[in-house]
Amino acid sequence: MAVAKATHYGDLNEKLESRDGKRYLYRLARNRHRQTEDIEKFFGINDENSHLLMDRKKALRGWRDYFEEISTMEFSHPAIPSVGYVNGPVHKITVEEAEEGLKKRKPGKATGPDDVMADLWKSKF
Repeated sequence: MAVAKATHYGDLNEKLESRDGKRYLYRLARNRHRQTEDIEKFFGINDENSHLLMDRKKALRGWRDYFEEISTMEFSHPAIPSVGYVNGPVHKITVEEAEEGLKKRKPGKATGPDDVMADLWKSKF
């Protein structure tokens, strides 16, 4: 047993002193860290009676029931107020209004529905 242990540590020291020793050291540290982590993830949830469910299938069923319940639940929403109709013709946008709107736009922002940047519009007016 002692001979096997000595040869193992001898090989380990040779690997660490080699050219790729630093990379091998990080690999050892990563593997040791992974060994300390839990293999099985925690699946415990509380059911509707506040009892802890530790069984994986029961926990998944509990999550499924919970999301099904909240996705089909109806909420009361306030009514959307209706606005009266505008009678008469709609006034056309004047050149002055368009220029005022262009002055308010910041340079370098995203394009509008016409895919033309505000900088280009400003240079033409």
